[in-house]
Amino acid sequence: MTAEKKKFNISKQSLVFAVMFAASLVFMLWKLPYGFGGSDEAFYLTVPHRLCLGDELFFDEWHLSQLSSFFTLPFVWLYRLVNGSNDGIILAARGVYVLVHSAAALVLYLRLKKFGAASIPAAIIFMLFTPFDMMCCSYNTIAVDTLVLAGAFACTADENARISHAVSGALFACTVVCCPYFASAYLLYFIAVLICVPLRKSGRIKGESGIFTWRRFGLFTCGILLIFALFIFFLFRHSGIHQLVSALPGLFTDPEHPSYSFWFMLKHYVYCLVTVHRLMPVLLAVFAVLIIAAAADKKRSMRAALYFVPTALCTLLCWALFLDGLSENNYNAIMFPLVPLGFMAYILLEKKPRALFWSGYVLGVLYSFCVSASSNMGFLVLSMALAVADVPSIIFIGLLARQTRAGDRKKSVPVCASALAAVLCLAALAVTVKATHCFWNGSPAELNSRIEKGPARGI
Repeated sequence: MTAEKKKFNISKQSLVFAVMFAASLVFMLWKLPYGFGGSDEAFYLTVPHRLCLGDELFFDEWHLSQLSSFFTLPFVWLYRLVNGSNDGIILAARGVYVLVHSAAALVLYLRLKKFGAASIPAAIIFMLFTPFDMMCCSYNTIAVDTLVLAGAFACTADENARISHAVSGALFACTVVCCPYFASAYLLYFIAVLICVPLRKSGRIKGESGIFTWRRFGLFTCGILLIFALFIFFLFRHSGIHQLVSALPGLFTDPEHPSYSFWFMLKHYVYCLVTVHRLMPVLLAVFAVLIIAAAADKKRSMRAALYFVPTALCTLLCWALFLDGLSENNYNAIMFPLVPLGFMAYILLEKKPRALFWSGYVLGVLYSFCVSASSNMGFLVLSMALAVADVPSIIFIGLLARQTRAGDRKKSVPVCASALAAVLCLAALAVTVKATHCFWNGSPAELNSRIEKGPARGI
């Protein structure tokens, strides 16, 4: 392929993304004023509002979710400074969310476009999905945006790209601020580097070193330390460490989010998966059997259709289970079914993008576990967090379709068709949820009254 031809293809791909990005942005702006998120949406602004009035983190509040106000305080402070009151602040906060989330989707595409056309639906579907369908800057939306970008920067950065590695670490730290349990991922990263480096030196591990080098780990840590330093400065603006130590025990007494052992949280995670629907245990068993069979087959790439097509059919069936109540309480559930299919696609790939797998897919699944451990929302919250793993899953599916098309094109039809069906189905569900559902309200068509005053003015 000539350089000119390659340049044309990249430009065409980016043009398609630009059109879809603009359409998605218009769609989100249309949805912006609909629905009132009740106490949940207002709660996300109350903590930074209290900080503006003189309250302090930890000392005047007890729950861990208060940490995300580190990111929302500047907006609340600036809005009150310019507007002189809190009138209309909820609608303005939604506008900030749309701006930030759209920018995250744009950066995500720019980092992942080297993987080909699959980067378009990966970024657009991510852009269309909103955790809990609540368009505001919360610990859920901030964590999902920062983590997916942390993975994108980590897996696409060259070995000498110091800034990208540090940015990845800084974004990871932002996710930890929103979900402190996720700090465990940093420890696991350290252990992985500790194991991989000597194994690679001894020749037991071959191929590219990827993200598991001391250099990358060090730069990643530098980014974390930057956010940590800013947070510590923010925390001790008006208080001392002795006050913090005295307040820490209260963080673990929140009756809504009690602390449990690791094994209890793991059993709870599995319980949430298998009990979400009476047919889910059957589907999970089929997913497991297909994945294990594919992993054990040394010629699995040649028999990709044998494993991928049944897995895709199970994925479609899994989505069908959530159609009842899709616009009521199953809005987050749509992000789960693609995760097993993405793992199957990764197994079937001959040239595996391992950095994307570890920094995108594995971190997404781990975040799902951590956020489930810190929440009482069960399957609803763990499936929300899997939006992070859906991004690399779509990339893996696209790469598999390309791989099969490079061989016998006639034999590639089942794989390509099932891959397209799965991605289009998720896109359609994401659009449907946003178009027909408003958190704690009915569909936009049923909402015909506008609030004229107070923090919810304009909704």
